[in-house]
Amino acid sequence: MIKKCLFPGSFDPFTLGHMRLVERALNLFDEVTVLILINANKRYTFSLEDRISFIEESVSKFPNVKVVAYSGLLCDYMQESGVYTVLRGVRNTVDFDYEASYFYVNKELAPNAEMVFLPTERELCHISSSVVRELLFYRADVKKYLTEESYTSIVKRYYESNDG
Repeated sequence: MIKKCLFPGSFDPFTLGHMRLVERALNLFDEVTVLILINANKRYTFSLEDRISFIEESVSKFPNVKVVAYSGLLCDYMQESGVYTVLRGVRNTVDFDYEASYFYVNKELAPNAEMVFLPTERELCHISSSVVRELLFYRADVKKYLTEESYTSIVKRYYESNDG
């Protein structure tokens, strides 16, 4: 039986912390789906097409990682895909509390749901998409926060969209 998991998020943008979680998940699962959940009420810095591209660039060396965008609830995607295991990274107790609440709601809506929490590696705990966006806004160097594969694309796209 193939072990599969979903790694949901907005990935605005996909960071080195996200990438490390994917790599670690591949030690536990045969297939990982990076699931870009689309929230119509949220304003994104990067377009959906850009976010898909950034992630695909980053995970291209892993044939057992796929990238999917979904407009709807995570529990609905679980039922449509038949994959009920969800991977979440936690940097601290605040993340854990948030993710646990998120799990309880999904468990009520999709009783087969399970979550795997992986603690973020100590050297990556300070990395988040919002930190990367703020650093980009102030033109600070973000290279050490992004994957080597997507760094150039993310920086180029950000300044094309925000300098005009």
